Amino acid sequence: MMKQHIAAAMIILCAATVLAGGMKVRVNKDVIAVSPTGMPGQITLSAPPGSVAGMHPIRFTAQNKKNGFAAAGNVMPDGSFLVHLAANPKDTLKIEFVGADGEKKELKVKIPKTLPMAAVPPMQQELRTETVTVPVGEPAPGAPAKEDSPQSPDGITRSEKELNASGVIE
Repeated sequence: MMKQHIAAAMIILCAATVLAGGMKVRVNKDVIAVSPTGMPGQITLSAPPGSVAGMHPIRFTAQNKKNGFAAAGNVMPDGSFLVHLAANPKDTLKIEFVGADGEKKELKVKIPKTLPMAAVPPMQQELRTETVTVPVGEPAPGAPAKEDSPQSPDGITRSEKELNASGVIE
């Protein structure tokens, strides 16, 4: 019986919060980071957990005021976010956050004149070699037909060829 009263009280409290104007979207602008992606003309806009609070899900849109390019995403439940956007140093970004209850928060972020060097991790590569047996088509018109035995000693028939392939997987 006690659990039912607590659940009812929680529902009433949540409903009262929404009716009273919802939870305002709050953003800690001081922790928003702009960093290079390693590709010219691209930046990463990010914020750590706890940076954005409000009624989830919270959507955000970041638009470059200079070139008009925009990117959108969702703030993670922990209050963090990350998005890649076409931008250069000294551009200004307009970021708009919209909570599930429609509450909005807008702010501007100026991209610094100099960005730190991008930390590009080394590519993970794997060399893989496979041997497979693949079917082959009929010989080309006018090409002499091979009169091999129907099956060679290695188990491959005339309608099959062995293919050795290797490559780099990234």
